[in-house]
Amino acid sequence: MTACRHERDVRDAAADERWTPELSAHVASCRRCADVALVTRALAAPVAGPQPIADPHRLWILARNRRRQRAEALISRVVMGVQIAVSVLGLAGLGFAMMSMESWSPSALQGGSSTLLAAATSLVLLTVVGLSRLLSKDA
Repeated sequence: MTACRHERDVRDAAADERWTPELSAHVASCRRCADVALVTRALAAPVAGPQPIADPHRLWILARNRRRQRAEALISRVVMGVQIAVSVLGLAGLGFAMMSMESWSPSALQGGSSTLLAAATSLVLLTVVGLSRLLSKDA
């Protein structure tokens, strides 16, 4: 198919929507110029609705913050798991030490055994606080 000599005039008229009667008559009879007018009008038409363009800097900051939050959440879970494991092992060790004591009389608790009881109490509290924090984050 060869180019029509009116093609440039048709393209300009379709872009500006300024048709002369002669050019309109030519487009009605020339298939190539009709296609040029159709494509030019389609390309010149505004896009339906405004297309927001995302700011690349803002997207980068959001992605960085999300990565940081995921890393902090992971590290927090690991640290909490280690705290709970240490607390449980400490309680088990203290339980074993207390079971090996011969007597639970008040005179037996006056020496180093009272330190063991205080350590056991603090480990129990630490374990309860750690478990409650773990359960509240998962909920």
